[in-house]
Amino acid sequence: MERNIAQIALFAAMVAALGVVPPITLGFGVPISAQSMGAMLAGVVLGARGGAASMGLFLLLVALGLPLLSGGRGGLGVFAAPTTGFALGFMPAAFVTGLIVEQPLNRPRSIIGDEVGVCKAKVGHVRT
Repeated sequence: MERNIAQIALFAAMVAALGVVPPITLGFGVPISAQSMGAMLAGVVLGARGGAASMGLFLLLVALGLPLLSGGRGGLGVFAAPTTGFALGFMPAAFVTGLIVEQPLNRPRSIIGDEVGVCKAKVGHVRT
């Protein structure tokens, strides 16, 4: 139990650290930041529930006023800005990504095996 809590806190801190990377702002004011990748990575590593919990902790810290979002933003005012969807999308993104990773493949071959076979066929001219 303690290990899960520590991992959840660690991924919340990692997403906060990814906020230091400068965002790429699109022409209509929406930033693309590395924090979105961190949210999905939390779902992959911690699973659906753990990833969503880590993003919930992250959003709680942002709501309390810590400047953890990209560009050093934080506080309740962030949730009234045009970029609110990005921040609120962290929890569902981590949860859905974790669900996708947790689901077993319903076929005998894996995706990686298929990609290796395609590379062999293109590079080595081997029929698969």
